[in-house]
Amino acid sequence: RVVATYRRDAALVAAALIGLVPSFSNVFIYGEFPQLMAMVLLLWEWRLARQGRMAWAGFIVGLIVLTHVFFALVGLLLFCYYWGRNRDWNGIGDTGTTNPDWKSLIGLLVALPWLPAYGRIVQNALSGGWENVRYNATQPVFGFWPWGTIKDWLFGMHGLTIVLFVLAGYGFFKTKDKVLRGVFLLSVAFTVFHIPFTQLKIYDFLALPVVMLAAIGIVSV
Repeated sequence: RVVATYRRDAALVAAALIGLVPSFSNVFIYGEFPQLMAMVLLLWEWRLARQGRMAWAGFIVGLIVLTHVFFALVGLLLFCYYWGRNRDWNGIGDTGTTNPDWKSLIGLLVALPWLPAYGRIVQNALSGGWENVRYNATQPVFGFWPWGTIKDWLFGMHGLTIVLFVLAGYGFFKTKDKVLRGVFLLSVAFTVFHIPFTQLKIYDFLALPVVMLAAIGIVSV
């Protein structure tokens, strides 16, 4: 549905491509079902925000906060961008939709019950009590991954595959949307360059803009 807001004829193509992305198997193999649900909710939020329905988008962001830490951050960033874009600074939003006003933020209240848990996560991360803190101590703190690892992730048989990546590159130049382009570029950059706590999550997230852009690329061809 979110792809249809870019090109309606690309929506079914994107839905078909989702089943062909090997990296999604990682989510199932490791039993990361909260992450998978957060990714689905993120796409739902993205569509609502593009349609200017910011109150509902805020509600979905609240659900994402209850679901997964990393995608809560992504969802909040997307929400802030579209909320600012649609905000009625001069009587009407940039997208031409009626101003959602500050009432759009009410939906975020659904996340309030989970804020103490986020506080404990921060506390455990700073104290070294979080398992991910100990695991990431053995990984590159900041730096580029070896080329062999990058190649397997982006172009390997169990990665995003070279065909999808080429199609996504073509779709990148066929769409003018800055958000979709930016999400793709940032996801690629932080898949290649290691950021502690986020590596595989960003790689999984990269599959979303790749599928969206590849579908746009296919219908453009």
